[in-house]
Amino acid sequence: MEEPLQFSQEDIEHVRKKLLQKRREFIEKFAKDVLGLDIKIRRGEKKKIVEELMQEHQDEILKFFLIYLPEMDGKDISTNRARHALATMFPDFAGEIHAIKSKEEVLLFLYRHVGQEKLQDYLSWIRYEAYIEKNRDKNRYLLDKPFLFRDNKELERLIDEFVREWNSKNIHWARIDMRSTNDGAIKLIITMEYGRRPYQEFFVRRRMKIYGISETLRYSKDSNIIHTPLIPKNKEDLKEVSEWIYPLGHYILQIRPINDKETEIILGFDLNKKYPRDLLDRLLSVLFGEDTSVNDLKLIKPKPVEELKETVKQTIQHSKHMSDAIEQIDKEIKERKSEAVQKLQSLDLPDEAKEKLNEIIESIKLGGFRFPGDPATGALKVDIVADLDEFRKIVPNVDDFLDDLIGAYGDKVEPVLLINNKPVNLASENVYSRLKEEERLALKLFLGDINESE
Repeated sequence: MEEPLQFSQEDIEHVRKKLLQKRREFIEKFAKDVLGLDIKIRRGEKKKIVEELMQEHQDEILKFFLIYLPEMDGKDISTNRARHALATMFPDFAGEIHAIKSKEEVLLFLYRHVGQEKLQDYLSWIRYEAYIEKNRDKNRYLLDKPFLFRDNKELERLIDEFVREWNSKNIHWARIDMRSTNDGAIKLIITMEYGRRPYQEFFVRRRMKIYGISETLRYSKDSNIIHTPLIPKNKEDLKEVSEWIYPLGHYILQIRPINDKETEIILGFDLNKKYPRDLLDRLLSVLFGEDTSVNDLKLIKPKPVEELKETVKQTIQHSKHMSDAIEQIDKEIKERKSEAVQKLQSLDLPDEAKEKLNEIIESIKLGGFRFPGDPATGALKVDIVADLDEFRKIVPNVDDFLDDLIGAYGDKVEPVLLINNKPVNLASENVYSRLKEEERLALKLFLGDINESE
């Protein structure tokens, strides 16, 4: 028998109000996809219908809004990224997926096509797909070796053997789950123990866990209390007990063959962290040959960033004075901003979001230059990061100073942009790393580095 749901009256009332705020069309679709009911709500009947649904199907409704929907919370899973994830899993429903406008509609799609029983599995993969998309620019690597596996069963067998060997030789155990998608990529989810730490709690809490006693009030469908938690009665109940626990981390990577010589690998984690770097190092040697390690991974920088950097460098090299170069660079930036605003209008976003993005795009300007030092020649590192228009007004002879720097450093100059007054060094490994999500999208539009999952 399924345990009663553990929700407070405040939770129930919150969901009731949320459902009442929805349009009639949404409630009709919700009733059909989630509850299996064909209903038609006439004008003035919405409140009555919602009350009836809450009375007769409260558990199912609460699960939708309070269990499943929150699993897509957070900035990592935008509606666009969720749509992209669905497109990789359901290639035959492209039109239906494109019409999705919210995370609630993403959930309705899953109810409709896979049912509640498989919902958790698909929600997990949406999270993983979204995380891959988030890290596509930050942790995208090239491996100069082919990915030769064409038989997924053989690959799974090899990975299972690897996991058994790893767990037999290492104190921190791991599990690896695999999924293939219609774009030819392989996703690997590594669930791995990291470290060990003591966990302390009161004895009464331990008893509640042992006997399966809930820590919160439970309610029946008619809102009567059917269970209360244990309450400490004496010092013995509040005695401290402890045990060692092995916390789990979840790490995702995507492997996609580019051609018969190269492989693209996207990591959803920082390669410099010990967990799961050691495991990945060994896994690569199993998948690509004993002589392969994480040191063979080469970070791929977005091509549009490289193109803009090269444009700036060429402009500087072919200008007699830096003042002329800055004028040409400003012109290039204005043209790119105009193109970015045009691209913005084609995105499937609310007007308010477009207006905000437009403001951020318009804030982009040349924010200075960085001249990296060179220990071999004794050249010092010089950074000039500022609103150059204002900087040139208040600092006399700054253009002559810039001319001297170019003469000393040659083409070793790194342009800096300002976006919302935040400096972005185009030579950094990840130009998007310190930006908020809307700033990142605005910069992608400016650079021409946008893709459908954004």
